[in-house]
Amino acid sequence: MEKLLATPLSSPDESSDVVDTQNAKHRVNRRTGREYINQYELHHKLGAGAYGVVLLAKDLEKNNMNVALKILNKKQLMKSKNDTKAQNNVLADLRREIAIMKKLDHQNVVKLYEVIDDPNSDNLYLAMEYLPGGPCWKKDSPTFQESLCRAYMRDIIMGLEYCHDNDIIHHDIKPDNILIGADHKLKICDFGVSMLVPAENDEERCVRGTPPFLAPEIINGAKTHQPYAGRPVDVWAVGITLYMFLYGFPPFKGKTIPDTFNCIVRNPLRFPNKLTPELMTLIGGILDKNPATRLTIAQIKEDPWMTMGGAWPFPVTNNKIDVNEEEMDKAITTLLPLSLIIGIKLKMGRHAENARKNLAVSRASMSQLEQSESSPSQTNDEEGDNTNSESRQSLSLIPQNTPEDPSDVQTNPDPNGPTVPEVEEQRQQNSPQVKKSGCCTIF
Repeated sequence: MEKLLATPLSSPDESSDVVDTQNAKHRVNRRTGREYINQYELHHKLGAGAYGVVLLAKDLEKNNMNVALKILNKKQLMKSKNDTKAQNNVLADLRREIAIMKKLDHQNVVKLYEVIDDPNSDNLYLAMEYLPGGPCWKKDSPTFQESLCRAYMRDIIMGLEYCHDNDIIHHDIKPDNILIGADHKLKICDFGVSMLVPAENDEERCVRGTPPFLAPEIINGAKTHQPYAGRPVDVWAVGITLYMFLYGFPPFKGKTIPDTFNCIVRNPLRFPNKLTPELMTLIGGILDKNPATRLTIAQIKEDPWMTMGGAWPFPVTNNKIDVNEEEMDKAITTLLPLSLIIGIKLKMGRHAENARKNLAVSRASMSQLEQSESSPSQTNDEEGDNTNSESRQSLSLIPQNTPEDPSDVQTNPDPNGPTVPEVEEQRQQNSPQVKKSGCCTIF
């Protein structure tokens, strides 16, 4: 247990542009009270979850660029599981997420900039792209027009195609995990339950994801112990997301999770309000309960509704990345046991105390002694910053023990319809203008 607790979660990867840092320095500006981790100036909280928080931060080395600083508490991560096997599974999921995010580089996928992984710290820091618009759809949000749904769907499909081309099954596609960037483009985030599944062996058995977005084959497979293909599962979740854009609720939802599962498997797809025939055909193809006949991403990209009858074709396919077992192993490195680190700190504390006593004896007078004891023990910079190791002083913005989150969502285009430039203008008009929000789903 203690060895697991003392695990910093990254090591250098020469093939990635992501910066790996193994030293977390905490500073506090005495005049302003502003806190810093290395070059990041910490601001308000964007979100919180079972194992940590996400803060808005500014990268002082990159012209105060906004980033989302995801902070995971390793102790809390381990406390949530009682047995060693479960703890290893949690670390394996985290190792996999970091290894995947280090490799991803696409306009419709959230970007990881830096991993700060200090062996003396209980926290892991992930500096990620800040997406000020927040989730693309929120509860009680107004429904979207078809033209905006088309623009959003194109972003989602391109981001998901990039993931699938690189053997990454997301497993939790939903509006909460699709965020709006500063350029009003959608970006897929939160790879916490994602899996690396090669196309030649696309079989899985685990139940992963959010209940209303689970595909029928996952639910049936859990009962029959039969494997299912991963890629069609993500496509199904995209269809549920599109349905929510249009109606504000998922097509299959019960009062309880078992009721929801029963609806997903047995209930037919219904359209409460009439849509254009082309869009209804597309949704029906995506939400086909048979994964063998469900539309693929390649077929969705050729769909008349998606391309406005060919007037808005998709760009060429994306570059392929590679995440191998060695890189996954490097995503988490083994450190000194926590008990040994604590012992070293205690010994250093005793040495410091003895040094202070010797200094007191050598002083010429009591006033000189009091003056030496009241002087700062640290060197402050010209701005009055108080620099200390993060492991010795916890951040006031970062709770040390975050409570676990109790919660478990046209063949011929209309000549009078919107053109592609008009769709982009509508996208900007409909995108939430959020100044102090923007979240990243966290563990």
